[in-house]
Amino acid sequence: MQTAHPTVPHHQHASQWVGLAAWLALTFAAAAVGSIASLNAGEFYLQLERPGWAPPAALFGPVWSVLYLMMGVAAWLVWREYGWRDAHVALTVYVVQLGLNALWSRCSSTGTAASSRCWRSRCSGRPSC
Repeated sequence: MQTAHPTVPHHQHASQWVGLAAWLALTFAAAAVGSIASLNAGEFYLQLERPGWAPPAALFGPVWSVLYLMMGVAAWLVWREYGWRDAHVALTVYVVQLGLNALWSRCSSTGTAASSRCWRSRCSGRPSC
């Protein structure tokens, strides 16, 4: 009886787990940077005029955690299936998007005046936020 997937040697199983850990670590590192950068986001969110259907602030942490977990697993699945050599463009785009996401958290959640200064400073190359 033939299996759908070829048998993977034992030493490659270990590297798969290391790869998963690495992609999750990279993804959650970006999440941590964004989280640290937006420590006041909860207060800012509560000050906004929100519609009645807006989610409670307490949901954002768990939802973003699950989202980042799924993103890290997805990146690992791409890496596992195609390797860095064949998927370097997609994985590079993913890593760049993680950096932009962390930057976005810093610039978008600090308030209108501060985020405006932040975007202007990012465009001029002088971070002031």
